Amino acid sequence: MDLYRRTGHGGQCLNCRDNTAGSHCETCKENFHRRTAGEMCQPCNCSVVGSLSLQCDHNGDCVCKATVTGKKCDQCQKGYHSLSEGGCRKCGCHPEGSIGDCDPTNGECTCKRNVEGALCH
Repeated sequence: MDLYRRTGHGGQCLNCRDNTAGSHCETCKENFHRRTAGEMCQPCNCSVVGSLSLQCDHNGDCVCKATVTGKKCDQCQKGYHSLSEGGCRKCGCHPEGSIGDCDPTNGECTCKRNVEGALCH
C-alpha cells in the first residue's frame, strides 16, 4: 500500500539486474553510478582510505578528504604525502634546500646540491 501511495501503482520489480535497485530497478545500487539512464550502473570504487564516502556522483567522482585528491580519492594533494585514514600529511621539506615537493607516497625530499638531511636543512 505504501508503494501505491508513493508511486501511483503497486507493482514492484524483484531481483534487479546490472547493479540497479529501487521498486522498478530505476536507480543504481549503493556505491554505484551511471551518467545517463540508458547506461549500466558502474562501481564507484572510491578509496576507502581517502574518500569521505564510498558513494560517488553521476560522473563517478568521489568526495575526498581535505588533503586528498583524484577521481577516486586515492592520491595526496600537491605538498602532502603518505595517504592514510587521516588523509595525507604535509610535506616537511625546507624550501631553501629542497627541489620541489616531497614524494607523495613516502614524504622523502629531494635536496639541492650540497644539501643533506631528510628534510634538506
